[in-house]
Amino acid sequence: MQRTRKPKYPGKNILMDHAIEPLVEHLITKKWVRKRLNSAKLPGFDVVSPIVELLRKNPNDIYEVGELLADEDQHISSQMVSIFSTAAIHSECREQVLSFLLQKLKDDNPKFRINSLFVFGNIVLHGVNIAPAIPEITDRLKDPNYEIRRAAGETLLGALEKIDISIAVPNLTKSLEDVYDKVRDIAATTLYHAARKGVDISIAVSNLTKNLESHDQSVRIQSTLALGEVAKHGADISQAVPNLVKFLSDSEQAVRVSIFALIECIKTANINTLELITKEVTEFIGSDWYHSQGELNTESYVRAVDAVATIMDVVRSRMNKEEREAA
Repeated sequence: MQRTRKPKYPGKNILMDHAIEPLVEHLITKKWVRKRLNSAKLPGFDVVSPIVELLRKNPNDIYEVGELLADEDQHISSQMVSIFSTAAIHSECREQVLSFLLQKLKDDNPKFRINSLFVFGNIVLHGVNIAPAIPEITDRLKDPNYEIRRAAGETLLGALEKIDISIAVPNLTKSLEDVYDKVRDIAATTLYHAARKGVDISIAVSNLTKNLESHDQSVRIQSTLALGEVAKHGADISQAVPNLVKFLSDSEQAVRVSIFALIECIKTANINTLELITKEVTEFIGSDWYHSQGELNTESYVRAVDAVATIMDVVRSRMNKEEREAA
């Protein structure tokens, strides 16, 4: 009698058989999608593409299926982020996806709010216009959940290359006072890149200056970069100079960004501030800091020398101007 060998992992075969079960269009319900996502937890299965194809044919089902965006099962909610991120790229269901996400940005369930932000952050990188959502995304910078506040900042950072986020500057400025380093870090980073795009962030100068004293190095670096950029556009950052010159004895990265900000500060600084910068940068050039770090600091050293030369030119120009005006 021939014996039939049992499969070593019968449960796995059952899951695989179920996962590759043909899709049936009329089954596109929340219960069915959840069951399908659950049965496809094994690696190697693409459940996103076929479900997106069904949603393209039945876009109004997005509102029911979208409830899984806040599913208690992290695997399912993560898969739904991927499904919605992909679906929004397609014109057939983009309107429904964006409408649903806008609603859920204000939902009492924090999983809806943060996962909606993740989807917005994904789709803007694929050229989807999320401008109508910017006010609601900006409001999430005041969310009671710090992870959502951070996610809102990251979404705005990703959006600013394609969308005007000027409306978010006041809330980003307020975020610089957040108790969490990661929230302040993303706020300073977003403000820096916004300033590079020509957005006026001058109202943030005071809060950026306060963040130069942060114990978190990334917060200090990003705040310094933002200050340098806003100074480049004519804002007065003299109040930041006492802290900026302290960075001349910090890490190589801190030295570089500090000198960048100080050079930009020269444009609007008064004589007293220029004298302070000249004194501190000159001492930096003559200190043991550069020599103790070896050749790694050549760039900072050269920039510091250039900074002193630039400062002296400005000081002489200002003094000559004052002498002419006095005469």
